[in-house]
Amino acid sequence: MTRKVLQEFYHGLKFWLSGWKFIFQNRTLLALAAIPFCIVLLAAGSLGWVLWHLLPGWVQHLIGWIGVAQGAWHKVLYYPMLASLTLLVFISSLYVIYLLHGLIAIPFYAILADRSLGLLDKKLDDRRMWREWAKNTLRMIRISLLKTLILLLVGIVLFVFSFLPVLNVLAICGALLILASDCMDYTLEALGYGLRQRFAYFFRNWAQWLGMAAGLALTLLVPGLTLLVIPGAVVGAALIVKNERSL
Repeated sequence: MTRKVLQEFYHGLKFWLSGWKFIFQNRTLLALAAIPFCIVLLAAGSLGWVLWHLLPGWVQHLIGWIGVAQGAWHKVLYYPMLASLTLLVFISSLYVIYLLHGLIAIPFYAILADRSLGLLDKKLDDRRMWREWAKNTLRMIRISLLKTLILLLVGIVLFVFSFLPVLNVLAICGALLILASDCMDYTLEALGYGLRQRFAYFFRNWAQWLGMAAGLALTLLVPGLTLLVIPGAVVGAALIVKNERSL
């Protein structure tokens, strides 16, 4: 049992790496991944510009508002506040930018997941007509709009918790679990899973889910990398999904 749990966790840990490898091995997927990749590249660049150019000035204004504009206390407060604010802004901005870019990239990610499942023979109806695909994609856009609103509200709660000791770590873990589930959601949508079935899948395969979140957590070490790996994460989710049609 322990070996199986560790194996599922490991597959989840490297899921986005496996996804990008699969994309480069299948040139048709590479073209589909290019557009959302450019979108996330632009978003990541914007986030990096904000963190590099604007945050030091924000910290200076904040310290000045506190009443310690100069002197030894300014030096004592500046760098810890800069590090803390950078982490908070980075996590919250990453979450919001991910939601916004996801709305734009929904059709591309939907095709990526669908084509990947077809190449893996995990989907029986991978030869759908264009009209049927467009209908299902529109349905997914409506679902994603509702999901984005829900995730945005959850993100606000997580952001508030991020200011509290201990809870801030739990808030980051919660955000990563949400991002991991969203990457898998395109595949589960392509397989026709309903909301209850999706929750059942995640809780039944909790080790895989935790591994995916841990894999995304490692990308936080490089600013903006989390956004750039998303196309590979969508395909990677299709690679590791367990095709449980009995759900």
